[in-house]
Amino acid sequence: GLSNKVVSGHVRQALALWGDRLEDVLPEEMKREESLCHLRFAYENIHFPQDLHALQRLPRALAYLWTLLVEIFKANIHVMRLILSPQYEVEPELIEFRTKLQTDPARAVLADSITLTPGTITVLVEGDRFVVHALDKTLGDGVDDSDFERRLLKMEGKR
Repeated sequence: GLSNKVVSGHVRQALALWGDRLEDVLPEEMKREESLCHLRFAYENIHFPQDLHALQRLPRALAYLWTLLVEIFKANIHVMRLILSPQYEVEPELIEFRTKLQTDPARAVLADSITLTPGTITVLVEGDRFVVHALDKTLGDGVDDSDFERRLLKMEGKR
């Protein structure tokens, strides 16, 4: 079997080789305002924590990243079903909504997260107003009240 020492060694080696290539989806300004750490720092401190403060900043950023990955995965499956289903007729939709997010960095992260999710593209962000194009109306369901926005509101301290 694998020992903790062997796994830790491989993780340390992977971070050394690939750590600089990890793409962080959160803007620098938001990370500063919300006291969030960089993605590489998060990975390093999950496996090799340096102090208590480092551990306290991780949960919010990791929870958001996990939510983003889950939504991307679910949307990928949905888009594949749309493409592979010959009897389904795609119904594109433009969705307009207002966000409760107050900061520009949080709004930018929401816009980027929507665009990173297959089947949806943020077309316009103007203050608190968002316009999103959905490949199909089913992909746009809930975009105006998403897990993304709820988690970002928590990061802003609004919910």
